[in-house]
Amino acid sequence: MSKYLLTGHAQTQSDLAGHAGIGQPRASQILTDLADRGWVARARHRRVTWQVSHWDALLDWWLASYPGPGGVSSHWLGLEEPMVQVRAAYDVLDAASPAAEPSQEQLHPTLGGGLAADEYAPWAVPAHALLYAPVHADLTPAGLTPVAEQDATLTVTVPRDPGLRPAGALARFGRTLAPGTPLPLTDPFQVLWDLTSARTVDSDQAAGVLREHLRAAAAEVATREIPQA
Repeated sequence: MSKYLLTGHAQTQSDLAGHAGIGQPRASQILTDLADRGWVARARHRRVTWQVSHWDALLDWWLASYPGPGGVSSHWLGLEEPMVQVRAAYDVLDAASPAAEPSQEQLHPTLGGGLAADEYAPWAVPAHALLYAPVHADLTPAGLTPVAEQDATLTVTVPRDPGLRPAGALARFGRTLAPGTPLPLTDPFQVLWDLTSARTVDSDQAAGVLREHLRAAAAEVATREIPQA
């Protein structure tokens, strides 16, 4: 729920509950707690909606409390530039990815970490790449070799957290920040978490740049959506 509020878009309780995959009573409980902390506020404009009122505090709370995507990771070494490795790996993973349901479209891998951050808020192209994928696959056809984590130039994570596949306001927010990207991106707040949890050179600086970019974009959205008297 927090990530959807952090976009600056006004959200109904029903929408937030649906995005989080929880019931309305639990959503109400969470929103009441966040409102009591002064981080979100309720507004009435045609229908009752919620908006963030203390963006930095809510973001810091989410970053500190989010347990991570979970799941299982595989680690790979390549000799090409990071984006070249990612494109080759993406093609293999995408071909192996199943549909969400028989009637739904195929689930696709998404780019995370520093390379995704560079799409959202250009700063520096990292030496290590991260892909979130629905399934694991053998990436040797993509010119990659399985290695230990400390030697990897590419990590593939099949996450346990279903929230990495954004919808609604979060998906729109991401597309606005990075239109026309070469590969699907993980949502920008997850990418920020990737950077803050990374142990790589310049990850802190890249996280700071992305955070400022997200704050400005969310403030612009919130300004547009403030109900007019």
